[in-house]
Amino acid sequence: MLPLFNKVLPLLIKMLPLFIKVLPLFIKMLPLLIKVLPLLIKVLPLFIKMLPHSIMQLLLFFINSSSPWSSSDLYHFNWIF
Repeated sequence: MLPLFNKVLPLLIKMLPLFIKVLPLFIKMLPLLIKVLPLLIKVLPLFIKMLPHSIMQLLLFFINSSSPWSSSDLYHFNWIF
């Protein structure tokens, strides 16, 4: 446990200035988050349910395409999302 703590602590110290900068912004956005959170909770199960299907579609697309990085394939890739 201690070696893990020794690795994480310097990272936390490095992230502290960023956290201090972001915290006021987060506090300002808190009312919006409170309004949006119930909607996110409703949508999240649907998203989790659809995610495996989307990943399979994406994999099938790349498997079936002859050259996955051609411009037309990239157009279709963007269209999927």
